[in-house]
Amino acid sequence: MTDYKNTDLENLRRRSDALLESAADAFGQPPVEDYNQVIHELRVQQIELELQNEELRSTQSALEESRARYMQLYHHAPVGYVVLDHSGIISEANATFAGMVNRDRPQLLGKPFSACILADDRPVFLARAKGFFKHPAEKYFELRIGNATTSTRYVSLRATPGRRPEDGQSSHPMELLLTVTDISDRKRAEEALRASEQFARSTVDALAAHIAILDATGCIVAVNRAWRDFGHANQADPDAINEGANYLAVCREVQGREAENAGVFAAGISAVIKGERDGFSQEYACHGPTENRWFVGRVSRFPNGEVVRVVVAHENITERRQLENTNLLLQRQVSQMEKEESLGRMAGAIAHHFNNLLTAVIGNVELALDDVPRGHGLGRMLTAALSGANRAAEISGKMLTYLGLNSMKRELLDLSVICRQSLPMLQMITPGGVSMHVDFPASGPVVLADLSQMQLLLTNLVENGWEACEGKDGILHLAIKTVDAADIVSEHRFPLAWQPQTERYGCLQVRDNGSGIHSDHLGKIFEPFFSSKFTGRGMGLALVQGILKAHNSCITVESRPGSGTTFRVYFPVQG
Repeated sequence: MTDYKNTDLENLRRRSDALLESAADAFGQPPVEDYNQVIHELRVQQIELELQNEELRSTQSALEESRARYMQLYHHAPVGYVVLDHSGIISEANATFAGMVNRDRPQLLGKPFSACILADDRPVFLARAKGFFKHPAEKYFELRIGNATTSTRYVSLRATPGRRPEDGQSSHPMELLLTVTDISDRKRAEEALRASEQFARSTVDALAAHIAILDATGCIVAVNRAWRDFGHANQADPDAINEGANYLAVCREVQGREAENAGVFAAGISAVIKGERDGFSQEYACHGPTENRWFVGRVSRFPNGEVVRVVVAHENITERRQLENTNLLLQRQVSQMEKEESLGRMAGAIAHHFNNLLTAVIGNVELALDDVPRGHGLGRMLTAALSGANRAAEISGKMLTYLGLNSMKRELLDLSVICRQSLPMLQMITPGGVSMHVDFPASGPVVLADLSQMQLLLTNLVENGWEACEGKDGILHLAIKTVDAADIVSEHRFPLAWQPQTERYGCLQVRDNGSGIHSDHLGKIFEPFFSSKFTGRGMGLALVQGILKAHNSCITVESRPGSGTTFRVYFPVQG
């Protein structure tokens, strides 16, 4: 009721009391109009009281309805609400929290809040509970509630202070109001994200390619295991190649023969970062101290990202390049073998027809000489023609030797002995400015060979050696030893189709310190009549290869321009 209504009621009572008192004193009746006035006012007051009661009932109903709505919101709120006393006992909780711990709400009241926490997380809460009560503001917990055997939820706890002591003796609240938020979905999403990141990390770490992720400035954000292992194996500075290092700066600081490739790669990375290119790749050599290696570097940009990120991947393609080189070498060998076969057919045909023609020429010239008187000028001309025809027949014989078809009598020969016996003749044909050093064993190895062809082979190799010295002072080194078949290299080995047939081979080595042979010529020096300023002329080395064909043997060449040449001839060891 309003204050003025209370005042009117009190005034009305005082007036009524005054009328009664005056009537009693006068032993008479008060005026009728006064009674009527009082009755009227009483009726008005009665109506007002009834209206006030109706208003009170309406207000009470609204309050009850509001309280019901509040309790409905309270109990069905998306978060749990819990009231704890200073001992951590639950004095109030909403239905949402009861559902979180899978219990009825009355069962929770009077129970410790810690009993609702999963056993593994309980020690952490108890250790921090005291501080939580004293200063709940800005305190935050993440833990698990429920029962491990039924249901478990991840929740976050935030608190506000509740009722404080009435005596004011303590500044700490007697109650703590907890807001319990279910963060299970977030936790599951985080765990799924961590699992996804771990899967991605494991996948990238399993790749053989060396991978790094760079930001917009070229700084390394992340690398995989292969990247780290490669850096460690090559003794790279971790601060220069791992997270935090600027990879563009590292590329631009490379010195030596790899500087140009590194600069091109850095420019490619910059172009991808700026969006000028969708991607970039480059093959390059990165040879180590003990092996030759090749890599391909690829750069790609993360698609549709607000934050610029690029992936740099280096893949070792050494095996592929080696296979390509091997395939190229095989192709060259096949081509060379086809050329040798073609040359052989041509040489055989020429030698056959040439011999037939020369036989007729030589026979007729000899008959004509018999009919010419001594001292006649025609005789001198016929003698010169016969000498030329014999030299032509000699060349024809060399062609047969190149084909490996001119082998004569083979016998067991001591390689050291026949080489030592040939030294006086070799020294006689060697120019004065060239010295010869030999390293022959006392005897052996024993080989099955034609003596004259072995001497021809040795002579041609020595002549080729001192010709390579090109008139300057030179040194020829001759040596003999026995080697295993596995030690005979396949690179620059001739004839190309030769393969080892026995386990042991006698090796005759002839090394000079001449001008060497260019790599482009190494596959041609055994062709008939091939010559260059670095090699012998005419049929010398072609005859060597023909002799080796006839003896199931081979020769290897090792040479570099300006560093001399080494020939090694291999004969099967007998006995």
